[in-house]
Amino acid sequence: MQRQPAPPVAKTCGVTPLKWVSNALVSGAAFLLVAQQASGQNPASYTSDQAGAGESAFRDVCASCHMRDLTGGSDTPALVGSNFRSMWRGRPASELFDYVKAAMPPAGRKPDDETLIAVVAYILHENDVPSGDTPLAATTESNIAWPPADR
Repeated sequence: MQRQPAPPVAKTCGVTPLKWVSNALVSGAAFLLVAQQASGQNPASYTSDQAGAGESAFRDVCASCHMRDLTGGSDTPALVGSNFRSMWRGRPASELFDYVKAAMPPAGRKPDDETLIAVVAYILHENDVPSGDTPLAATTESNIAWPPADR
């Protein structure tokens, strides 16, 4: 029995399907970011009182692993700087809260929601996100907007 030739493959101009999909995803993300900015949605906000309470809670609960300066340890990620900002840039503040609530601390007694919100406010503060008049809430859907210059 003679094999039939394979059907012709469409020309892709050197673009693999994976590259095409990744380009589409990046384009879609850029569109959503521009659409959000055009909609006038304010970035996530927290109060200076929340950040102050969060600093105290962070030192009590989080600093033993993430260090007092939030730079992380050998087994824990930094909570400041360009890697952290890249991971959370443009995502809703509620996602950061949900992650902290679900995963931190990995052992022991978990702080209540108000304390965790304060810790998130402190993390934003330490990443130079300016405070405002609107308190951060667990349901804050506004996106995290970092200042232009990463430290």
